[in-house]
Amino acid sequence: MKKLITLFLLCISMFTWAQRFPSEQWYAGEATLSNGEEIKGQIKYDLTLETIQVEISGKINTYNASQVVFFSIKPNKERPDRLFYSLPFRNETGYARPKFFEIVTQGKVSLIAREYIATRTEGMQGRPWIGATRYDPLFNPDPRFNTTPIRREFLAFKLFIVNPKGDIKELGNTKKEVLRAFDDYQSDLKKYIKQEKLKVESIADVSMLVRYYNKITS
Repeated sequence: MKKLITLFLLCISMFTWAQRFPSEQWYAGEATLSNGEEIKGQIKYDLTLETIQVEISGKINTYNASQVVFFSIKPNKERPDRLFYSLPFRNETGYARPKFFEIVTQGKVSLIAREYIATRTEGMQGRPWIGATRYDPLFNPDPRFNTTPIRREFLAFKLFIVNPKGDIKELGNTKKEVLRAFDDYQSDLKKYIKQEKLKVESIADVSMLVRYYNKITS
């Protein structure tokens, strides 16, 4: 199982927390292109643009998701390689275009993920800034306390499952939405969530749920 770790903030500048996100870094990796060519080098990926850049001997080439079958990167020696596939994803209008998805758990039904940079605005003391008023019991008008808002950026993930037919379904944020994404055995899955005390906002727990589904449907 791939371990996906949410990366939090490392430094502050002008009231905005920032960090180097994976899409801003180079990794040792390899890729297989749609034409069958296999390449190795330093790889940088961008899931917003659906592209990867590969540096080989000082030369950088850019490939979009339609030109790539899959690519893998090695974050460091301690962590396993991360594997990304280019899969056709159908949007709200019904049009399917290739997008990069990271493999979390592979099986009859696979759990895949897409990372994105989320933002949250907070007060200096860590409370959510939006909605904070003098009626808030934690509100303190004392000028000695700096309440200038801080915009935090952090790495978050959206989870999906892909069935044997290649259909991709996004998992929601609630237990009901997650269960609805599975075609059958929803009652068994609900019992398993309760039995194992799984949390649907946990990637590791959802991965357990998918593996259990594959087990009872095999």
